[in-house]
Amino acid sequence: MVALVLTHLPTGGTDGSAAPSSDRPATAAASGTGSLGSEFAAPVATSTAAQPCGRSRTPPRWDHVVWIWLENHSYNQTLGPLGSAAQRKMPYFNLLARTCGLATDYHAITHPSLPNYLHAVSGRSSATKTCAPRSCSQRQVSLFTLLNRARKSWRVYSESMPTVCSATDQGRYRVKHNPAPYFPGLGRTCRVGNQPLGTPTRGNFSTALARNRVAAFNFVVPNMCNSTHDCPLATGDRWLRGWMPRILGSRAYRTGRTAIFISWDEGAGGRERMACSTSRDASCHVATVIVSPSTGRGARSRVSYSHWSLLRTTQEMLRVGPLLGNAVRAYSMRRPFGL
Repeated sequence: MVALVLTHLPTGGTDGSAAPSSDRPATAAASGTGSLGSEFAAPVATSTAAQPCGRSRTPPRWDHVVWIWLENHSYNQTLGPLGSAAQRKMPYFNLLARTCGLATDYHAITHPSLPNYLHAVSGRSSATKTCAPRSCSQRQVSLFTLLNRARKSWRVYSESMPTVCSATDQGRYRVKHNPAPYFPGLGRTCRVGNQPLGTPTRGNFSTALARNRVAAFNFVVPNMCNSTHDCPLATGDRWLRGWMPRILGSRAYRTGRTAIFISWDEGAGGRERMACSTSRDASCHVATVIVSPSTGRGARSRVSYSHWSLLRTTQEMLRVGPLLGNAVRAYSMRRPFGL
């Protein structure tokens, strides 16, 4: 079955600089068929995991938002038509993209990794290169702070992190891919909110899913291998295939009020401090897939989104404000993807 979602082109610029007051979607079209069925499903998966999108209307409220970020691969390296190199390397990710929502013109903010993570949770960053939390701590208000003020829970689940809120690299854990320790204003709440990820069958996130104790905001960060930073794309795809059925089969997702965004921090290549909002370099263009029960199957949007859009959309969905930093002038992703 092929669904068709019709929207309108934005009347302003496509780089998000027009300070839109509402969603400004572009034409979205459906593509492809497929199933996320038993060949990908963990034991806990249900029919929701087999057809996770296009199942319901947009709910009156959202209880949970999940971000999953991978590392350092551009759009065309991770997505492609059936039989392409990208599709063969990441069949599960491509199946999600075909059967759920895809932002086709989504961009990082800059290079390297760390500023993208900081921009995504605060709308700005004083860091322009890789640095340790002690040498480039962030003083701006973050999404974590807003959630604390609203008494809503948040978690950053960092795979292979040795201790809670760790500011020190160890093994396959890198603090540059974990924004929480960079905000000293979080104080003790970082030790509660920033936890080691664990595995799909054991650990903090899988326990939260199993016991229906999922936080309002969840940022899931794989380690240096599973993120595709140091290991092949196929490794990241297997990692997704292990985790996604757990999330989709959870009570939190089955209620219809959980949305998942799968993206990359940045593309391959590029140069330090590149302004991706104005550059058309391929290193800025990354694939971002939206999975929710109310996202149309095969929904597409050609609007120029960015990590600032992701922040704005998440703030709107969880009803925490004011909009942070450059999220004010970014396009919301809600309307094209049924959020």
